Formats: sequence, C-alpha cells, structure tokens
Amino acid sequence: MLAGHTRNMLTIADWLKGLGYHVTFIEQSDQPYVSHIEINGVLATVLSKSDSRYQKFQIEEIRNYYYLRHLKPEDIKLMPFPASSINGYLPVSDEFAEIAKDGIITGIEVFNDLPEEIRMKSTHYINYPAVKIRQWKKMFSNSYFTRGVTYKKYGFLTEVLYPAVYNLYNPDRTKDIDYIIFSRLQKDKMVLAKPFIESHRKYKIVAVGMDQGYASELKKMGVKVYADAPLNVIKTLLERSKNYVHLMTFRDTVNGKEQVFGEHFGSTILEALYAGAQPWVPAVPSGALEIPCVKPYVQPENIGYEEGVEKECIKKATLRYDPEYRKDEIKKIIP
Repeated sequence: MLAGHTRNMLTIADWLKGLGYHVTFIEQSDQPYVSHIEINGVLATVLSKSDSRYQKFQIEEIRNYYYLRHLKPEDIKLMPFPASSINGYLPVSDEFAEIAKDGIITGIEVFNDLPEEIRMKSTHYINYPAVKIRQWKKMFSNSYFTRGVTYKKYGFLTEVLYPAVYNLYNPDRTKDIDYIIFSRLQKDKMVLAKPFIESHRKYKIVAVGMDQGYASELKKMGVKVYADAPLNVIKTLLERSKNYVHLMTFRDTVNGKEQVFGEHFGSTILEALYAGAQPWVPAVPSGALEIPCVKPYVQPENIGYEEGVEKECIKKATLRYDPEYRKDEIKKIIP
C-alpha cells in the first residue's frame, strides 16, 4: 500500500495518460544520490537517505497492489533523488535538470527547495504543508482543509484538486465484518486504535494495509490483520465491511497556535465509502470531512454502528472523485 500522496500522484499520471498525454512517472529509488556542492565557499556532500517503504514491491508487481487503468510498468521509472536540502538549496543532477527543463508535476515536499527556474515552470500538488512552501507556476491542494492551512502558514492561496480515486467496488456484497481499519499499519496512523478496539470488543474488527511496524500491536489487541494484502483482498474486505474507522490525528502549529487536525484528505476513507462501509472520522478539522456522508466522532469509544452506507452517498462521491467523471478537470494541472 502506497502513501496517500504517492498513490495520488500515480493516479494523476494514470488519469493524464488515459486522456492521451505522454506521461512518465518518476519515483525515488533506494540508490544513494550523491552530489558535491559548494555553499558559501564550503564543499558539501549531499547523500540521500535510503527509503525502502515504496520499494517494498517491485514496479512490475504494482498492479497487484494498486489499481491503474492506463499506466504501464514501463511508464514508471526509478531515479535517485536528493532527500534533503542544505540552507534551502536542493542539488539536482544533470539528468533530473534535463527532465525538468519544460516543467514537472510533483507532490514531493523537499522539491520546494528546487531552483526557482524549475519551480516557476512546474506544478506543485500539496498534500499538506509540512515544510516551507515556496512559489510555483501552479499550486494545488488536495482539499479545502489543506488549502486553508497552506494559506494560514505561508500565504499562498492554492486551487483545490481533489484526489482521483477510481470506484472499483461492489457495495452489494454480503457484509459480515462490523468494522475495518484500512491504512498503512504504523503508529502515527493508529493514534486512537487502542481505545476504539477495547471499547468495541463485541464486534468483528479487521485491519488491512502495508505493515510499517504496527500489525503485531493490532494482533495483540485481538484484531484480525491482513498485512501487505494485494488489491483483490483489500477490495473483498472493504466490500464485506459495514463500517470503516479512521484513527489518525496529529498536532501542528498554525499562526502560533497548536491545533489538533485529522487526515489531509483520505483516499482510503473514500474507497471504504465506495464499497458501502460507513466511514467514521475524528471530529477535528480535516479534509476527510469534505467526503460525502462521513460521520465524525469525538471519542473513539463512542463510534457508532451502521449496517452500511446509503447508495446516494456512493453516487455523490463517485461523481465528485472518480476520474471517469472528471475528464476535463485534470487538464488545468498541466504546467
């Protein structure tokens, strides 16, 4: 399971290719990126950190884990990227500079430190303004929530382009799972897991997603876990589920005040809705609240129980987010 911003950019590439554009999707490889640069007269060596989270599965196997309608494995390339900048300067290789000469579309946060001549020919898609945002030729956010936080923190008023999420699901399947947790299985995504699970022990709860260290904790709490499951298993589990629970909150300081926020958007929340599972999300400012028919909760112990979600909710969400109904909308993201 890919991180939300990665899968969103992958689907944007898929969407554009389906409209006839020539698209190359570039992801960071775990090959070290080494660059020798001079900063204020000091020679520095910049080495990228090796991050294997997105290389867990081979590119050739990506369709087993993530739905692509048009993009082929040969359209996806791995390239070593710098993973950090020095004093606001991000070194780029000659190969990358050649690719970026006419502009790129990116959601990579550290790319805010790319040279201005690249940024002012390119499009930046903001998942959440976790690092300093600089000016780009075109700037988009994944929700009105993210747009608002970006403006409050850095003064840029972006355009909103909701993530593209295909509706592949059959909500009419017999539902025999009470609650599903669908997320990368990591501690930061499971902030509210323990109180929810302990207060809902009489129900059948399952969890599915890429294991990033938390699957064993969920198993200890009595949850049936499907770690690193392929797409067909995820699809089946979502369709069998009556309710979906989102368990992440985080703190950020905006305008000098620390606040509690929720998911920036939440593609997994939307997929659960497509599958006919009622989404429950934390009652804090978030992009998840922009998805039709989600139900906010204040305390995880008080999460309610539904038999599924209304068909009208699924229809509304499909028309708003599925690329098949948004064919012209994506064109505005092209630099």
